[in-house]
Amino acid sequence: MKCCESKIIPRYADTDQMGIVHHAAYLPWFETGRDDFFKKMGYSYYQLEHNGHLMPVLNISCQYLKSAKYDEPVLLRSTLEKFKGARLSFRYELIREADLKLLSVAKIEYSITNRAYQPINIKKTNQELWEKLNNCFN
Repeated sequence: MKCCESKIIPRYADTDQMGIVHHAAYLPWFETGRDDFFKKMGYSYYQLEHNGHLMPVLNISCQYLKSAKYDEPVLLRSTLEKFKGARLSFRYELIREADLKLLSVAKIEYSITNRAYQPINIKKTNQELWEKLNNCFN
């Protein structure tokens, strides 16, 4: 599994006075996509942290193509694009469910670190997770 899909229904709190989802609301949605990806892979993000691994963000780019609106369901596709021992990157596509229009595309690059924020090669510290992530490309 290289890609997973999550359904999100924008809340009123996510919007401005016109009912348009504020751009800042998208980032927590991308986190939801990453969490769902790990769960569907069989390894929760909670497990990752519990085992002493963190994933700080290194880089974010996001294009806002069309507006998401209050109470209009959207689909979030989270795709693992790259994985090296100490880094990985996801591509996120936000799609309006009603007409399948692409609303936003984002790329987020993460580092895999220990609790002291030192980069670590996951293959050396967590073979099980390394295999699950590596299998996303097979």
